[in-house]
Amino acid sequence: VQPQQHPPQQQTQGLSSSQQAVVVDRPTCSVLLRGEPPRNFTFDGVLGDQASQEEAFELVGRGVGASCLAGYNGSIYVYGQTGVGKTYTMSGPVASVQSMQFDERRGLICRMLDYVFGEIARRRAQADGVSYVCRCSFLEIYKEQIMDLLEPSNTSLQIREDINRGVYVERLSEPTVSSLTEAFQALWRGLQNRHIGATHMNERSSRSHAVFTLSVERAQTSAGVTSTRVAQVSLVDLAGSERQQGAALDGAAVAAGTTVTGSCQTLRVKEAGAINKSLSALTNVIMSLSREERSRRKSQDSPNPRRGFVHYRDSKLTFLLRDSLGGNSKTVIVANISPSTVCYAETLSTLKFAARAKHIRCAAVRNEEFSGTVESLTDEVKALRQQLVDLSGRDAVAAAVSSRGLPPQSLAGSSPITDIGLDDWVASPADSAAGTASAAAAAQKQLEDPVEDREDSDVLYSRKRVRRLEVLLAAALERERHTDQRRHELLRLARFLEDLDFRKSQHVQQLHGDYAVHVAQLEASAISNDTDTQELSTKLLGFQHLLRNLLVSAPGGGPPVAAPTAAQEEATVAAAVAISGISAATGGGFAGCAQDEKSFLREENRRLRAQLEQHPEVQRLTAENLALRERLGALDVSSGIG
Repeated sequence: VQPQQHPPQQQTQGLSSSQQAVVVDRPTCSVLLRGEPPRNFTFDGVLGDQASQEEAFELVGRGVGASCLAGYNGSIYVYGQTGVGKTYTMSGPVASVQSMQFDERRGLICRMLDYVFGEIARRRAQADGVSYVCRCSFLEIYKEQIMDLLEPSNTSLQIREDINRGVYVERLSEPTVSSLTEAFQALWRGLQNRHIGATHMNERSSRSHAVFTLSVERAQTSAGVTSTRVAQVSLVDLAGSERQQGAALDGAAVAAGTTVTGSCQTLRVKEAGAINKSLSALTNVIMSLSREERSRRKSQDSPNPRRGFVHYRDSKLTFLLRDSLGGNSKTVIVANISPSTVCYAETLSTLKFAARAKHIRCAAVRNEEFSGTVESLTDEVKALRQQLVDLSGRDAVAAAVSSRGLPPQSLAGSSPITDIGLDDWVASPADSAAGTASAAAAAQKQLEDPVEDREDSDVLYSRKRVRRLEVLLAAALERERHTDQRRHELLRLARFLEDLDFRKSQHVQQLHGDYAVHVAQLEASAISNDTDTQELSTKLLGFQHLLRNLLVSAPGGGPPVAAPTAAQEEATVAAAVAISGISAATGGGFAGCAQDEKSFLREENRRLRAQLEQHPEVQRLTAENLALRERLGALDVSSGIG
């Protein structure tokens, strides 16, 4: 929490006394609020009314930017009443894209983008195999409606929650920015679309909450293992809290000293009501988190401390920034206050808000994932385990050497414990002197190395990374085992189905051949006498019974004569799934494959018999058979008459 004092504005200078109500003491990081009685607040850092934008960035922004490049989420809020310089602190009085890069009065967003892209360019030049992808988004919450400032046509956006992405805004544009100029152009386009208006306290007052988010994705591949870090920094410019009578004046009314009536006054009142409502919800969330943190400290000995419910969903602002408020983020709140005695009540409220927020604890973690082949992960785990063994051995040797009166720094330039024994170190003063000299050289080299190199070294030797890689390797091996087992079962099932299909194809070919022969005989034969007609009729009836007996008694089952329907295909799939489920329940494999095949073929034969009975060709043959019988009967009658 970093309070910042803002100079008295032109509108309030004529109303305030010459004595300022706020005294800032930078050495002690305290703020004294004069009054009856006087109030004293202590924070992590304070800035006076003469502080520059560069000092504000060094105190607030640089640490958050470095954490973002290291893989941690970060957030910066500016909070305070209207007219105290929140937008000036966040963006500055920029007039063009060039002023964002060169103006000394540029705010935290411009300096943050400059710092992040400068560090990315420097790290790309120093290391090979490292890639960075940056994306940005810019939105505003105006009268509890979320609008995309980069795409003004995207209005009334909705907040969604996903188990993987967390809380996000649906349909929010997030373009990729590959350079600092592109980022400044996106920022400038969003600033032009933001809602502003004139009030009694400020001629260009922000009438909405604005959130600018920069996402940085870093990927590095080493020894077959890819490390991916995804972090984002959110810069939140909150609209100022204000009284209704202060919101009912515009710029012309301020100059004339009269109030505004009509649509403008109604609009300002509605805007102020929406702003105060969301800020009230934010204050309630801060108070709930502060009480929860104090309760947690009091009940540290309790095995299951009770957690209170935090009303994040009371406002779109608090729901959108839920992770920044006590979640996975390194959050900094800049509380802007006015030194004027006229703003005493609002200044006291802002300082109380900042004091409560100071008690909140955030659980920021590094957003890093590792991926690679099983062999590369195995080698990485082995190398890290060996490094841990070496470091543990060094610690043991250092403790033993210290107990014998030698300085522990003598081990800084030594070889691993497996190469040099403890007795050799103690017995040889020359080795001790050489170790001390090498320790000094190593310390000097460590001081000359960049901060990120030491940080990467710490991560390399950390036990946490070894555990993460072990878990990742175990999961990869387990997935590979399940995949092989499933592949084996599917291959067995595929061979069985291919064999079944082959036998069905043979039967259908034989069936079609017999059918074609009988039909050809029927069409080619001339009914010359009663014996031929009766013989053909008998053959047709026998062929019909033959088909039925063949479908019932065939070991492989007969083929469907007609194309199967959707319901029959679902039945076939269900039968195949049943076979797979039986094999999985018995521990994998096809131990009972014979029994399953019999049941499967029995069900297939039943369905094929039903298909055959309803087949139009069989019905046609039946009709022809009946017609031939009638014709035969007619011939018998005519022959008897003759």
